[in-house]
Amino acid sequence: MTANRLSYIVDIEASGLSPESYPIQVAWVGLDGGPPDGFFIVPAEGWTYWDYNAQDLHGISRAKLLAEGISIYEACQRLNETFRGCELYSDAPGHDQFWLSQLFESAEVHDEMPELASVFTLLTADETEEFIRICGLQRRTHDALSDCSDVREAIIRARRYDTLQS
Repeated sequence: MTANRLSYIVDIEASGLSPESYPIQVAWVGLDGGPPDGFFIVPAEGWTYWDYNAQDLHGISRAKLLAEGISIYEACQRLNETFRGCELYSDAPGHDQFWLSQLFESAEVHDEMPELASVFTLLTADETEEFIRICGLQRRTHDALSDCSDVREAIIRARRYDTLQS
């Protein structure tokens, strides 16, 4: 982490895991206590694939997206504005970066966000071991905002554990 730069944990939920899937929820929480936030995304025209097994896992229906979501264009604008000059971390940066790229490409908006880094870059080897143990005990809901909070809590606890062991 760089001093004086805001850092966030980011998570994204998708309509499924197939190549036809698309992002449906983006959420974030400040690593150093910044306010949590996020939004649902109204599927773009052509985003028709829907995996009901994924819906059962994350609990987000297409109806909820249509009722509470924002457009892909609004989503991209908000992400660019929120994360300009920040550091972003994910526990699955490859997947989450894929969903972000798909979002910006579909909206035809220039992606000004920093690349997602792995949360593991924030941790020492001992902290990583403890982080993995803690995550294994968490009951993830696959709601992006809850998952971000869980990851943040696991990082804090892993760092605290490492400090106590030193």
